[in-house]
Amino acid sequence: MSSSTPLAQYAASLRSSGTGASLALERIFSMFTIPVWIFLKMTELQRHEELLETGSLCQFDESMGRALFVSHQWLGTHHSDPSFEQLLVLQKALMDLISGACRVSLPAVVELWFGRLRLPTARDFNGQGIFLWYDYFCVPQCERNSQARQMAISSIPSYISQSFFFVILIPAVRHEDGHVLSFESWAERGWCRLESMARSLAREDGFMITIKVASNPTLTTDLGGLGKAPGKGIFSIEEDRSKCGPVLANLMWSKLHNLLFQEDFHNYRFLLNLQGHCFKGLQTDHFESLVPNFAAEIDPSTDPHGFIVAKFLHENGFKSVQERDTAGWSPICYAVLRDDPVLIEALVRNKADVNDSNRRAKNEAQLPKGLPLLSLAGTYHSNQAMKALLLAKANVNAKDSFGGNALTASIGMGNAEAVNTLCNANINPRVKMVPGTGPFKIACGFANVPTMQAFMTRLPANVNLRFSLHFGLIFYANIDTVSLLLKASADINEQLEVPMKKTGWWMLLKLLSLRHTVSPSALTYLAYHHSGATPLMLSIITGKFDCASLLLAAGARVDLKNRRGKTAADIARETRAPISLTRAPADETDSVEFDQCDPVVSCAF
Repeated sequence: MSSSTPLAQYAASLRSSGTGASLALERIFSMFTIPVWIFLKMTELQRHEELLETGSLCQFDESMGRALFVSHQWLGTHHSDPSFEQLLVLQKALMDLISGACRVSLPAVVELWFGRLRLPTARDFNGQGIFLWYDYFCVPQCERNSQARQMAISSIPSYISQSFFFVILIPAVRHEDGHVLSFESWAERGWCRLESMARSLAREDGFMITIKVASNPTLTTDLGGLGKAPGKGIFSIEEDRSKCGPVLANLMWSKLHNLLFQEDFHNYRFLLNLQGHCFKGLQTDHFESLVPNFAAEIDPSTDPHGFIVAKFLHENGFKSVQERDTAGWSPICYAVLRDDPVLIEALVRNKADVNDSNRRAKNEAQLPKGLPLLSLAGTYHSNQAMKALLLAKANVNAKDSFGGNALTASIGMGNAEAVNTLCNANINPRVKMVPGTGPFKIACGFANVPTMQAFMTRLPANVNLRFSLHFGLIFYANIDTVSLLLKASADINEQLEVPMKKTGWWMLLKLLSLRHTVSPSALTYLAYHHSGATPLMLSIITGKFDCASLLLAAGARVDLKNRRGKTAADIARETRAPISLTRAPADETDSVEFDQCDPVVSCAF
């Protein structure tokens, strides 16, 4: 970028003034933590004030060791874990991780997306002291300490920035209102969304780990960027929604300034223009621009579109509409993220290309090279921008480098509104993405019920239920999407076959299967056993034990074998899954039992 742009000049001024240290996340309440050895001895939940009085808490500093931030859903409105159910699972998992009795595993779908990522070992857990941050322990709980509690809440992004481990604790235990907690219910909580977004913005190293059952902690990755807007989440206490806004604003201000300080202009522009997404549902205004001294020679009363474009270029450090930065993005690419149809119209009137695309992949956000603007809009729910692009005659069937179009992008990110908009624009629903996947299978894989329903309603002729359960379970299916497919008459006992004519998938699975003999992993195991696998088998291989319970309850057979002669019970034994499939001799009913240490509901059939 030329140093003559106001954005570059402002970034240079930050560096020359030595203000980097002042850009750290605000912390107005000490980061209290509990040493892991104290936590592992606990048998009942104690609130912050009690632990502080007994000297069980310490103020964390990274020189002491590693902090482990626990993100979880409360089991009641006024108490996080009344029966110590969640924390018992965490205790067992941590004991096994520290001793080396179990390891964090890499889910098959994560390896498929990102390759073989480094996994934490026992040394990562026992090489240095571990200090837990858990809200009920570390945030004041008594009403008389409400001011201190709010100060601690405001400091949560700072705590996350100091935490090497970020643990999503989601055992299948029952909330006081009767529903069973899951990853999906965690992801709908406003505070959990804020914590997840803070992790994405505040820390780049360390590990994100999901614990559903104690014996099977898994590595978690952030697919696609910043996650769901906290303000659109669920809050048990509605007034907490307004408290979330200033916390997010502080986080955003710090991150944007740090990106400028590092002269990372692409990610600065990316985040600056995605702020509207992040702040949805909150009354807090996002930052329109950090760059001062905008002065245009254009009169907004005579040339309103030119004025809008000039202001946008100033804010983003561009000199012209046709310019492209080192990441391969043009101004209109960033404008799509902002989801402002007036801005899109202004750029188009000033010769921006409605059929533009990024020229380089953005791997950390899983955005392929050549992603058309309509696909970018669908990915980030920029639905007003999508309509403006279509109005400007953007090519609705433009494809990215993987062969996908805006429909596949919208489906992949759960954008049901965009699916309807694109259907109205007569998009091609028969497109195939590498290695040969159509839109409906993508909908099953990314497991968003409204998106699946929109596709099934608008494009019924393109709904093929064959292997839909399998595809979903290999990727991100949950009990809601499995239920939807079963109600649509998907075959619960269908056995998977990938013929050679499905060249892409056949070759991929063949190569992974061969790799299993020399370098096994969860993904290669799945490939090795895929032929003839039933949905029940795949639910066990991929660790979706709640889906396994649902399938059994719906009549899934346990006697079927895959092409390697393995039953679901064989696979459960080989993978050491915390689930046992047995045949009850008395009445010939099937039962599924889970490890007693893992609070997954047992079912008898």
